[in-house]
Amino acid sequence: MNVVISADMEGISGVTSPADVNPGSAGWNHFRKIMTADVNAAIAGFFEAGARNIVVNDSHANMENVVVDLLDPRATLISGRHKKHCMAEGVTKDTDALAFIGYHTAAGQQGIMSHTYSGDIYNAIWLNEEICSEGYINALYAAELGVPVVLISGDDLTIEDAKRYAPDAGYAVVKRCIDRFTAELIPP
Repeated sequence: MNVVISADMEGISGVTSPADVNPGSAGWNHFRKIMTADVNAAIAGFFEAGARNIVVNDSHANMENVVVDLLDPRATLISGRHKKHCMAEGVTKDTDALAFIGYHTAAGQQGIMSHTYSGDIYNAIWLNEEICSEGYINALYAAELGVPVVLISGDDLTIEDAKRYAPDAGYAVVKRCIDRFTAELIPP
């Protein structure tokens, strides 16, 4: 089984504030390690389920957040920006499963640090009368290639959103949204 993990940061364990995820900010280095731990948990689960090849695509901001020397060495990492397929880089027709780790809700929706690609540019993105989260858009791209989304982690509202576009996936709630910058955290 060939698996791609698209790893964002706003939906990882413990994150509630832009200061946690903005490259160079006070909490960023700490939460990069937590992000890598969340990704490693998914990697371990996929290998236990029979995966043979796992590619992790760093999908947050500068796309250089996953700490490579802490990453499970059974996986490989796509790091750096200006990727042709952005958050879905690495997904091909040969991919058997896609996971979204650390994802969040769409711009204009309730959820921890909700946005779609850029919180400074888009108030909301709609397609076919559906509000689009990054997960929704990336799932549509994967579906065009015949690749199912099989796992999503994030806050409770992200998981509710994911049930629209990946109803048969597994879900991991890592925090419960109280408002856009406040959550009830579940320790990793």
